[in-house]
Amino acid sequence: MQRIIYKVINRGGEITINSELQNIQQVVQEVAEAIASALVMEVEIFDNNLVVVGATGRIRSKIGFKQETAHVATFVLERGSSCTIDVPGEHFLCAHCKIKKNCFCTSALVCPISRDGKIIGTISLLSFDEEQRRILLSRQGQFLDYMARMGELIAGQAQLNMALTQIASSERHLKTIIDSVSEGIIAVDSNASISYFNKAAERLLNTRGELLIGKPVQQFFPNSPLPSIINEQTSISGKEISYKNEHIEIRLAYSAYPIILGDKVVGAVKTFNDIKTITKYAGSLASRHEAVTFDDIHGSSPVLKNLIKQAKVVAKGRSTVLLQGESGTGKELFARAIHQDSPFKTGPFQAINCSAIPELLLESELFGYEEGAFTGARKGGKPGKFELADGGTLFLDEIGDMPLFLQAKLLRVLESSNLERVGGTKEYWFNVRLIAATNQDLEMMLNQGKFRYDLYYRLNVIPLYIPSLKERRDDVIFLASHFLEKYCFLLGKQINSLHDDVAEMLLNYNWPGNVRELENVIEYAVNFEQSVQLTKQSLPKWLSKKQHHANQPARLKNQTSEWEYEVIEKMIEDYGASLEAKKIIADKLGISVTTLYRKLKKMQEQSENVLVK
Repeated sequence: MQRIIYKVINRGGEITINSELQNIQQVVQEVAEAIASALVMEVEIFDNNLVVVGATGRIRSKIGFKQETAHVATFVLERGSSCTIDVPGEHFLCAHCKIKKNCFCTSALVCPISRDGKIIGTISLLSFDEEQRRILLSRQGQFLDYMARMGELIAGQAQLNMALTQIASSERHLKTIIDSVSEGIIAVDSNASISYFNKAAERLLNTRGELLIGKPVQQFFPNSPLPSIINEQTSISGKEISYKNEHIEIRLAYSAYPIILGDKVVGAVKTFNDIKTITKYAGSLASRHEAVTFDDIHGSSPVLKNLIKQAKVVAKGRSTVLLQGESGTGKELFARAIHQDSPFKTGPFQAINCSAIPELLLESELFGYEEGAFTGARKGGKPGKFELADGGTLFLDEIGDMPLFLQAKLLRVLESSNLERVGGTKEYWFNVRLIAATNQDLEMMLNQGKFRYDLYYRLNVIPLYIPSLKERRDDVIFLASHFLEKYCFLLGKQINSLHDDVAEMLLNYNWPGNVRELENVIEYAVNFEQSVQLTKQSLPKWLSKKQHHANQPARLKNQTSEWEYEVIEKMIEDYGASLEAKKIIADKLGISVTTLYRKLKKMQEQSENVLVK
């Protein structure tokens, strides 16, 4: 039986037939880059000969070299099961490793790549600092599942590559297989005339392949690498190219190989896919493991139930949502629930905290960067959150902390739905649903010149206020019981209920850290409690001290609010409840109409006697 040989030139210049993963090295590297972008970790992919086929970041230089110290990968290849290294150098697999005292990573998750029951390689997810290590180990179950899925993707591509080697055996059989894959495939004969054009290629390039068969490839694709592949008998892997015709303009990641029968070059084949599709798929897979629905938002207070009801209505649309509320109230939880109940739920959910990233890095994280944009820029560039969220939802947390110069660029990007990466000139189009969140008073920041009016109006399409825990005290015991059950399960404890003294203390505390603080308190207490009931002695000592100081301001604030509401109620009686009357009232009180409506809404929740229209 005749076969196609894909030649791969290794670093020593030797031309050889390599492993299944080396034969699809470009695909393997694309998957590695996609995982690294989605999970913000570094990735290393071995074949079954311990040769590094794909890698990112600081270990990218290892590609093409066999690693003699890959003891963990060897173990996974032999056993066919995943492995976690939580303390490199101290694990039993590190016992004979030459670099166990100077390991380059802080933790690792290693997953096998299996095809038809045969282990053909491994995927390693690596951390390089303590924060990455904490995230990696705390979510190792999700990450291992994600890597297993990506391993299936690689194995599928390896299967496709093997199918391509049997082209000569059955053209009809081959056409059925190749037309079923998502990658575009174009083949040419020894004269560089098009001999095959699969369905995916027709879809990606928006053309009819039957009209091109037998025609010179350069007549339709002037920059095609296939003629040089035939003449020079070389391969191309992991390259990027732009294609444009009268209907479309698209960026493609492609590889090209000579087709060799015996010792004769009889043509060449090119495989390609839409770069946007690759990044979107990776981001979507990552976000599915963190799917949150409205059922995951716990509470029974009327104000929370009303908010959830509003959010469910809002989720069905496409408009921008602005979530406002104190820290720890669960703004990201609401953002994820809105995404999961929206028309964008099949797309990725990408989140970025605008206050957690230095100003100089925030721009590249949002909009991406091109290769060479700055020192240390990743080869081939990197897509930003807008590109990764294409077809899904982008959550901009702590939007009030975004610097003014980025606010201007963000506004332009939102209004045009296209962007330019840092260091680039090419435009990238995207389609995302935007959800922003802040714990700051944006109206006050507007008056102080710290936030742009035009961006505020662009974001404040549908504002939702997330109430603080002190505004829904009915939920304190409900949430405490929920967290008690959660941490008893996680820590293997048997604690059945809260003591009355604990319930009283929790109810009387002001909770400046809101739900996040309450959860931390319960987790702390469960760790120290030795009985079957959560007692006051197991609570943090600072809780009672803070409670004493917090109660006094809370009572003063309540008295101030009551006086404020009396004034507003009296002015409504005097001026009326029309829109014009509310404008007059707001002006006399020295507040905005929006602030007045928010106060009226709180008054309405507390008393049915206040007229709010």
